[in-house]
Amino acid sequence: MGNRPVNRRRRNTGRTGHYRGSSRSDTLRRRKRRNRRLKAVFLWLVCIVLTGLVIFGAVKLVGKFAGSGKDKLRKDGIEKLNAGDPEGAIADLDAALEKAGNKSNKPSGFNADVLWYRAEAELLLKDYEAASHTYDLIAEQGGDKISCLYMKAVCVEKLGDKDSAVSYYREALGQEKEGSRSAGFEEALIAAGSACVNGQDFDTAKSLYEEALNSGKTGEKLDSRIYNQLGLCQMAEEDYNTAADSFDKGYNALITGYKAGTGAELDQAAAAVPQEDIQGMTLLKELAYKMLKSTGHEEISLSSLSSSDYRSLEELVTFLIDTFHGKGVNVSLPSLRIDAFSLDVMSKVQDVKKSSLTFAPEAGSQRLRNVINKGLTEEDILNGSALAFKGGWNRVKLYFMLGLPTETVEDMEGIALLSEKIAEKYYEIPKDQRNGKVQVVASTSFFVPKPFTPFQWAQMSTKEEFLGKARVVNHKMHEMLNHKSLKYNWHEADVTVLEGVLARGDRKVAAVIEEAYRQGALYDAWSETFKNDVWMDAFETCGVDIDFYTTRARSLDEVFPWDFIDTGVTKEFLKREWINATKETVTPNCRMRCSGCGVRRFGGGVCYEDQN
Repeated sequence: MGNRPVNRRRRNTGRTGHYRGSSRSDTLRRRKRRNRRLKAVFLWLVCIVLTGLVIFGAVKLVGKFAGSGKDKLRKDGIEKLNAGDPEGAIADLDAALEKAGNKSNKPSGFNADVLWYRAEAELLLKDYEAASHTYDLIAEQGGDKISCLYMKAVCVEKLGDKDSAVSYYREALGQEKEGSRSAGFEEALIAAGSACVNGQDFDTAKSLYEEALNSGKTGEKLDSRIYNQLGLCQMAEEDYNTAADSFDKGYNALITGYKAGTGAELDQAAAAVPQEDIQGMTLLKELAYKMLKSTGHEEISLSSLSSSDYRSLEELVTFLIDTFHGKGVNVSLPSLRIDAFSLDVMSKVQDVKKSSLTFAPEAGSQRLRNVINKGLTEEDILNGSALAFKGGWNRVKLYFMLGLPTETVEDMEGIALLSEKIAEKYYEIPKDQRNGKVQVVASTSFFVPKPFTPFQWAQMSTKEEFLGKARVVNHKMHEMLNHKSLKYNWHEADVTVLEGVLARGDRKVAAVIEEAYRQGALYDAWSETFKNDVWMDAFETCGVDIDFYTTRARSLDEVFPWDFIDTGVTKEFLKREWINATKETVTPNCRMRCSGCGVRRFGGGVCYEDQN
């Protein structure tokens, strides 16, 4: 075999031909590698799952925070809207919409809800074009399309678009289900009708109202408004009897809960009332005589809201003068309407004793006089003053109010400017015909909103604001050329604030009055005995917030503590007058045209005099 070495050890192999000595270790290594791979895969899977969970949780958390952010903005916007801050409300509501987003362009219930509040804020701002557009967006977001059409009718009516107002109303009404009425129906009906009335389209207006009444789906509250609007249409057509009947139906629908038919019972009651005020004149004469005889006073004052509106004023003045002639009794007429001033009455009064005349322009500018429905022009005021000066008077008192709704600095300064013009009227009289130097005394009271008036919804100024307004007038007075002939007085602000609380207070204020009395608040009508600190302590003791009754804005649907009292004048009429005031729209005198206030049902007064 040669010299080849021989391996004497036999190889230990298995059936596979592998070395038996290495088989176990290789298997173990392979198993370990496999286990490591499985662990790695498992760990990777765990990491992926955990990462997914973290991402999912984060998304949920972000969404939660985002959701709470938009909800809070929505809530803040609504609170600002209710607090009378529509600009701030719109800012928050827009932020809520931006927070919510709508990348899918699919309708969103949240967005539609927020837009409803935005539209309401735009209506308060009188931005009717923007509100109309917002209602379109609401419909796109899945909101109530019928209600959106109704509210668009309201918007376009405010913009003076009669045809569109009627069109939107009829389109919405045509989409209503049988027997149902969506939100906004009432407002749209009144708006469409009002648009027709303003456009002198009385036939269309009456057809709208009659269709609504005949539908039987209106309700007593709306029936009242419809009948009042219908009455205005009939008044415009000079159909006074039918209009009066409609006004009666409107009032009875609201108060009694049923339609009054023809209102014959009211007409019967009216027939029993004397058409002449003979008994009233007799009573006034008797009272005047007894008072002067029993008191020893040397002056009697006719102090109604407007003495010159009394048809028998001249007769009464003549009686007083003739009865007390030569006894030095002065007859005072402090409440004359300057546009209805009678030269004959004025001449008779001056025969007894010369005194000052008091006129009540109420506001320094024509714009603001229109707001309060004074119905008095600057020409009327100046002509009346000239008439008084020619009659021998040289002292005129002018009564104004500060703090009226919508008042501006120009309105305040107008008080001084008007006083100056009146003084100039006196100096237009030839010097030899003048009765000495003229004195024009302008007095301002601070505006206090009163119940049963269109201004019962109005805000009242604060004490500081009142005093600031008085300073504006006083400063302007000193700038006038005839400032030495002008005098300016103003009411106490502390008393005014208290009057504001008492005027519109509820039962909680009764406890304040009792507490103030117990603390020594007596004879408060006299400035020297008025104790404002006592009243302030009483408010604090009773936990009553003064601003709640004075400076707080009131919504049109607020229930007032005095609503249960029936004065004859309907709340709907007062609402209508309040809205007219904000529009600077003047309502004609009742002797010129009935405006449907509701008081006619009492069966007497101007409504039944042959003056309309």
